[in-house]
Amino acid sequence: MLHPIQASDAIGRVAGLSCSAPTALGCRSSSLCPSHAKQPRIVNDLIPIILESNDHWWPKDLQRLALVSPSWVGPIRRRLYDCPKLQTFRAFTLFVNAVTANPHLLPLIQGLELRPSVEDGFAVSDQDMASLGFLLTLKGLRTVTLGGELAVHSERFIHMMTDTRTISSLHIDGSDILRRCGGMTTPHIPSLSWDDSIAFRFSRSLRSLRLTNLHLSLADSAIPYGMRVHSLTLEEVSVDAGFIDDLLHESWEHLKHLDISSSTPQTSDDMVASLLECCENLESLSYEGCGGATHGEFLEEDLPGLTALKQLRLYDIDINEQSLALVAQTCRGLTELSVLGRMLRLPAQGWVQFLKSGALPALRVLQTPPGNNQPPAGFFRWPQQTCNDLRSACDARGVCLSHA
Repeated sequence: MLHPIQASDAIGRVAGLSCSAPTALGCRSSSLCPSHAKQPRIVNDLIPIILESNDHWWPKDLQRLALVSPSWVGPIRRRLYDCPKLQTFRAFTLFVNAVTANPHLLPLIQGLELRPSVEDGFAVSDQDMASLGFLLTLKGLRTVTLGGELAVHSERFIHMMTDTRTISSLHIDGSDILRRCGGMTTPHIPSLSWDDSIAFRFSRSLRSLRLTNLHLSLADSAIPYGMRVHSLTLEEVSVDAGFIDDLLHESWEHLKHLDISSSTPQTSDDMVASLLECCENLESLSYEGCGGATHGEFLEEDLPGLTALKQLRLYDIDINEQSLALVAQTCRGLTELSVLGRMLRLPAQGWVQFLKSGALPALRVLQTPPGNNQPPAGFFRWPQQTCNDLRSACDARGVCLSHA
């Protein structure tokens, strides 16, 4: 695996290449090598297509491709600098040195993924912190990810951002710290204190907010945030202070997509139930139990109808006949329903009866596991005839069935 500093070094080397420089592969021009003109050449318009065909280019690979000919340098630069991923504080300084020496590269930077770890034997220098400040004050950023050590009291680094008017996607990720600690107690707890001073920074542009493995503290506000977040993802988020509906205070009507995953069923059920009361225009909901199977208690009988909801995906959520009835009562316009995982105890006959009832008249896609959980024996795979009965019930209602 390429070391983060080596990645920054590769970016720096490409920064120094000239788009008009001669090729590094043998002949410098056709006039010096008559046979050069007879050799097949790649059409320059194909270069971006070649680069886009693979999402797993290593920085060193891109550096080598930039040496093929001057035609490769521009597309390589745009790919390297679009959203650089820097994983050490030292890499911050190396990257900043590269772009300050080549200021024409700054407009290429559309996003940042910063996940620094403190390397053994290396202290974070004043220069490294100054480089971090330089990065967080870049203008024109559209996406920002703060992970690693920056996820600890992450509000400190959000406040360092002086120009947030263009940021449409923000991700705070504490996963790196938890992986390094191996689940052990650590003084470096990934956390975020969210208040109106942060919310108002993103009220104009933010469309996607993702919080991962964080302890979240939410302050009450008397003023609506006026945010227009369309997509919210909460992965293993613990609310230590405040209420989850304060996250987008009186701005929930703009939310279209909600994705929640948690291994603490009771807490997550309460969180989902609270959010569904706010999100009247929600179009898709994904809820994952992460091995800690919940019992479908996130839907309540007095919940306002989610008339805009079209897609519902549940994983490791133990749905029963009563839960399905609540889904049908609350989500009348549902077109896609996916209920997966090995914790589901609903038998195939329960699905057949539900489909025959016509409870979800708009349903067009149904995805279920190929069996159900039968404690204490475990997961029971349905026989072929049972699957055929379920498929026939789907066909009769015009529903496309798949098992996963």
